[in-house]
Amino acid sequence: MNFFWKVQGGKRGGKVLFVGGIIFLAVHLLFAPSGFSKPASQLNGISIKEEGGLIEVLLKADGEIAEYKELKFSDPPRLALDLIGIRSAVKDQVIPFDGPFLKRVRLGAHPDKVRVVLDLSGGFPPYAIEKAGGGLSIYLGRKEVARGEDPVWVKEFGFRQLPLTSRIFIKTGKWVKYHTEKKDNEVIFKAEGVFFPKRFLRPLDTREFNSPVDWVIPINVRKGPFKGIKVVVKLQEKVPYQVVQKDGTIYLDFERTGKFAAREKPKPVKMVVKKPAEVKKRVAKVPASASPIERLLAGEKVYTGKRVTLDFKDADIDNVLRLFADISGINILVTEDVKGKVTIRLKDVPWDQALDIILATHNLGMERVGNVIRISTLERLRKEREARLKVEKAKEKLEPLRTELIPVSYGKASDLAPKVKDILSPRGSVTIDERTNTLIVKDVKENVEKAKDLVRRLDTQTPQVLIEAKIVEARTDFVRELGIRWGGRYYSERAGEYNEVSGGIAPTTGTGGNWVVDLPASVGTGSGGAIDFLIGNLMNTRYFEIQLSAMENNGLGRIISSPRITTLDHREAYIEQGVRIPYLKLTSEGTVSTEFLDATLKLTVTPHVTADGHIRMEIECSRESPDWSRMVQGEPTINKSKAKTEVMSKNGEVVVIGGIYEFTGSERTNGVPGLKDVPLLGWLFKTKHNE
Repeated sequence: MNFFWKVQGGKRGGKVLFVGGIIFLAVHLLFAPSGFSKPASQLNGISIKEEGGLIEVLLKADGEIAEYKELKFSDPPRLALDLIGIRSAVKDQVIPFDGPFLKRVRLGAHPDKVRVVLDLSGGFPPYAIEKAGGGLSIYLGRKEVARGEDPVWVKEFGFRQLPLTSRIFIKTGKWVKYHTEKKDNEVIFKAEGVFFPKRFLRPLDTREFNSPVDWVIPINVRKGPFKGIKVVVKLQEKVPYQVVQKDGTIYLDFERTGKFAAREKPKPVKMVVKKPAEVKKRVAKVPASASPIERLLAGEKVYTGKRVTLDFKDADIDNVLRLFADISGINILVTEDVKGKVTIRLKDVPWDQALDIILATHNLGMERVGNVIRISTLERLRKEREARLKVEKAKEKLEPLRTELIPVSYGKASDLAPKVKDILSPRGSVTIDERTNTLIVKDVKENVEKAKDLVRRLDTQTPQVLIEAKIVEARTDFVRELGIRWGGRYYSERAGEYNEVSGGIAPTTGTGGNWVVDLPASVGTGSGGAIDFLIGNLMNTRYFEIQLSAMENNGLGRIISSPRITTLDHREAYIEQGVRIPYLKLTSEGTVSTEFLDATLKLTVTPHVTADGHIRMEIECSRESPDWSRMVQGEPTINKSKAKTEVMSKNGEVVVIGGIYEFTGSERTNGVPGLKDVPLLGWLFKTKHNE
């Protein structure tokens, strides 16, 4: 639908173009010629007939049924029509019918409409709804079209005023057969096998244009030997015309001769409408003082209109803006102070960008309200805005104040009060009731509602987060020792006594004495083991003893600390647990005082819940524990582990934030120098310790 209004002296001039008849009802009532049906107000009867497997349900009214709503229900299958603004004069509320598709027709009366329900049998058959001069026809079953072929549907239909001709266009997308008939001041166009969708079945009133065409009336012909469309063109007087079919569109061009000739010399105009422009966001840094042209060229705005190619030379700006109304389908109103000529050449640009460039070039601006664009000079628009602001401020000063209590549930009223104060007028005020956590707002009604909406948006429940940390310390100890000691004794018959061979065992016990090599492992009760070998003669005059010892110790230790705490979003939480170890300290005065050293497990965390449900945390976790195995002057040393970081995690997810791996190893060999290094035999002169 395209509108173009020219305002002069505060009155609205008549230059209106209707395409598709979207607001036909209002125009139809004012301008319909005597041959048209009046709108229906009453449903007078319903008739049903069947012919050749096709069922027709005719809704008879006292005029044309202009508005109805089609409804479909599946269980059970029903087709319903709501006839808007019509009352029923039909006595029978249920009309039975025994047919292949239809069981009965029911009526339901409502204050603002009549509902007609068709109870179907066996699912939904093919159906069609057509307007008749005195009501509606509903066809159930496949309706015959011309020559048994699939119908061709009109895709676009309308009227366009060109500099030299008045054009009616019918777009089908296909090559169709047609013929025309001329009768007095009427031209009748017919195309067989072609049909209008119901949205196009509205007369076009073109009398407001400087055109020989008064009315364009589209009609679907369904009965009789000819089945197709008929377009009746009513003329003010006989003028030459021609019909051209090109690229699936039929053009009926009526020459603007005589009194209908264009009032100005035609200007070369080229207009090509292409696909919608692609939306690409571009951000450019432009100074605030930049001119409208600079801002347009910088690409601050995103344009989405259809692409057009325009070529004008000294064209009147009114006619150019009329073209934009035709292209965009938006109503355009131009004030009387908009004057000038347009010379421009634009190729393949969005129409809204082209309009902005033309307006900026001529120091014009626009205001858009709904489907209407109002174009005027920038100075006039600025003065109008200033006048509106003055009126609004004056109304605000005269408007009575109202007081509203706004309770705050989750936050603090004192925190929200400054934010509410910013949106109030100079006459407004906000106070806080600490006891009930309530804001007392006093201002005009509009600002009080804004304050309530702001508090409602900000006073939301703060997310609560449970954080659980696990501190794991694992230790493994491994010690292995291998040792040896050996020695011997012999008995000298000449001396009658025992003599040691570099040490040995006593003959009475088999143990004791000095050893030649004494390098045993650290064995004892509950640790390691040893084995002795004693070699001697039957006379007990010669002895040799060797003792092998070995010890291995494995240790595994694990300490798990698991502090947990719950806090609100953006609030720091802190938890600590441990012991305080006393120790003595010599003061500067020479006295001894007792002080304490903390050995604690501590967790400090500040969470933040993001908009997408993730949790960002600032974490500081530490563990301090006394080591009683290592004492200094009777006081234990302190083992300390600490981590501080920021992490992002999902809800319920476990995140490892850090750790330290420490390895300490030692290998020690003790023995007799030189001999311990002899291969194999060296084991008789050394001991080995691994840890």
